[in-house]
Amino acid sequence: MLALDRVLGLNASKVKRGEHSFNAPDELRELLIEAGFAKVEVQTVVQLIAFPSVLGYVSFQLLATPMAALLSNRDEADRQAAIKTIALQTASFSDRAMLEGGGFSFRQEAYVATGHATG
Repeated sequence: MLALDRVLGLNASKVKRGEHSFNAPDELRELLIEAGFAKVEVQTVVQLIAFPSVLGYVSFQLLATPMAALLSNRDEADRQAAIKTIALQTASFSDRAMLEGGGFSFRQEAYVATGHATG
């Protein structure tokens, strides 16, 4: 996320950080209960995220997710230059194990919630 802010401007990573806004499953559970859901259950799911390269990961994030809006006002050459620069910086910040074999992988934790609507 630091690379996004460095290349695209302060707070460019705000969209990405929003995906990771809950620090604990209970935060999500409480939010859903306050919203009126019953029988709320939250599971923690951990998966290995793997891409063929850092460039592939950054390209996906900046072209096929809501983060694409960060590059929407740039022409194709500028988009590709920004993606390449962000990928290089991301690689420089990454742990060696994440870059093993030329790919890019990391464990990601997510909270998955279910609940019943009341009323």
